[in-house]
Amino acid sequence: MSVEEATTAVQLAVEEQEQLTPDDYDKVLATLSSHHDDPAAQYYLGELFMRLSAAKMFHTAITCYRRANQSRHDPALGRIGLIQSGLMDGTPADLVSEGGALRALHAAASEGVRDAADGLMKLSRKLSDEYDHLFLELRFGEESGKSSEELAAMQERLEDLGILLEEDGAMRRERSARRLTNPADEAVKETA
Repeated sequence: MSVEEATTAVQLAVEEQEQLTPDDYDKVLATLSSHHDDPAAQYYLGELFMRLSAAKMFHTAITCYRRANQSRHDPALGRIGLIQSGLMDGTPADLVSEGGALRALHAAASEGVRDAADGLMKLSRKLSDEYDHLFLELRFGEESGKSSEELAAMQERLEDLGILLEEDGAMRRERSARRLTNPADEAVKETA
């Protein structure tokens, strides 16, 4: 597969005009990661990581992350940095969802990816702080002078945050359980 074919495949997948199979992803990943001197290839390596995370193909996403890290190419790392930063810089929702970032960070932390735990802590704190703030605002909503539409939007956001925080807690418990049941495997991942 050529670089042009690989970048086109990723672009079509990002635009949801084409569904890539796991085998397609492997071929695209192998092609893009083998061309570290090609800016277009490295940019689309970052795009591929985002797409894999959204599709919950975390094992392949982590491989993609590591190969981009090895290449040290700014465009790819800049895109992947959106996940690492945990949306702390006001990342637009159309680039990466909070749920996608949360799941990708948990997967990365489980695989021993450096800095994933820090990004996960920042994102969890951000979601938790926003939940607490909205909860208090809604509790005294009638006194705040906000319209019924604003209050409804705040309530919807509060419910979404609640779901994300529940998912975060469940994934943390799952990771803790894995560490308890397979300490040797987890130690290998942490040092990988």
